Amino acid sequence: MRKVTSIILFYIVLAAGFIVYVIFNHSEVNLEEGVYVNQPQSLAHFELIDNHGNLFTEKNLKGHWSLLFFGFSSCTMICPFTMQTLNQAYESLVQTKKLQVIFISVDPEHDSLSRLNQFIHQFNPDFIALRGEMSVINALQKQLHVTVSTTPMSHGTEILLINPEAKVQAYFYYPISTKTLILDLNRLIT
Repeated sequence: MRKVTSIILFYIVLAAGFIVYVIFNHSEVNLEEGVYVNQPQSLAHFELIDNHGNLFTEKNLKGHWSLLFFGFSSCTMICPFTMQTLNQAYESLVQTKKLQVIFISVDPEHDSLSRLNQFIHQFNPDFIALRGEMSVINALQKQLHVTVSTTPMSHGTEILLINPEAKVQAYFYYPISTKTLILDLNRLIT
């Protein structure tokens, strides 16, 4: 009898421990396709130039939600599809959410400010395009845990959701449907 009581008590303690673990360590948001970051980290300082020639730092990410994507303007496959998806999501959410879309060039040698302006205006004139020294872009990619490449032809496919505290809140991966992205963003953006 004592052995049975010990076993029952063991399972009760085990279940209670699991419940405490779930409550305190997993305030996860269930997403259709995105990966939620439970404990987002602050971004280190960086300096890039936006498509209007202005300085853009991590401080420009504060105060609103941001969708961030790395690519290059002459990309013919992933970038146009992703930018179109981002535009459709932006158009669906912009009226009710404080949201900005940011494209960061991984080919600053070829992506001049005017070329970036032309590129993003194909999708939405409200979008922000950034360029800078490749060393800064690579450091930012590493910090954000996105694919880093030595050539722009093989850039990553991650879309990052940055929260109003300038911390990565979620990752989304190509291909993702507009409908799914909007559904996930509505779950995350408050």
